[in-house]
Amino acid sequence: MAFNASNFTDEAKALPVILLLDISGSMSGSKITTLNQAVRTMLEDFKRISSSDTQIRFGVITFESEARVHIPLQNVENVSWSDLHARGGTNLRDAMILVKKLIEDRNVIPSRSYRPTVILVSDGWPFDGWEDPMNAFITSGRSSKADRMSMLIGDNSAAQVMQQFLRGSGNQLFFARDAGDISQFFHFATMTTTQRIQSQTPDTTVAMPAFSPENTIAATVTTEAAPVSPVTTVIVNNDEGDEDE
Repeated sequence: MAFNASNFTDEAKALPVILLLDISGSMSGSKITTLNQAVRTMLEDFKRISSSDTQIRFGVITFESEARVHIPLQNVENVSWSDLHARGGTNLRDAMILVKKLIEDRNVIPSRSYRPTVILVSDGWPFDGWEDPMNAFITSGRSSKADRMSMLIGDNSAAQVMQQFLRGSGNQLFFARDAGDISQFFHFATMTTTQRIQSQTPDTTVAMPAFSPENTIAATVTTEAAPVSPVTTVIVNNDEGDEDE
């Protein structure tokens, strides 16, 4: 039998990135327009970043009155973006159930993958019943290992919800005062992901974007949080592969 080197070639280690995007009616207008453009830019950057050593896998779950998979988790090179449209209410509960189910499925995210990055974006208070699914996501199973980032748009009253999502992550809540800040947050999220990938190469340095503290520190929406630079809260782990329990 002829030797076939491809049979012995390891596939690139996958880094899953999952967006949880609020597309309720309050996101209409400039917010949803800017959100669509920010995700498009993120995708373009990820396609340039993804390499033979690390394959970015990208997925999107949207939530309004219902939660849906907008883009199934797949290699970022294969993703074609279709714009989101704002409508309905804010069903974060079902979005948390859906993303946890996705992460727990080893057929979707194999054990060899890096721990996922999950990015939650919302602009208001969700329907009742979000607490238990969010707590289960944070504290149990494979989803508890995910790196979590979050941005609140405009409505300070929902800070408690968004900070609960970040509990124990070491990351701060980002606050977008208007639609123009949305792109800034997505740029930071992209660069954070870049750092996770390129930290595997010691000689590679990544320039992190600069932010004004009032946009990026949770103290803008609650007096209980101490100011912390967003750059210092990035979690990087060189041994991120999932382990069977």
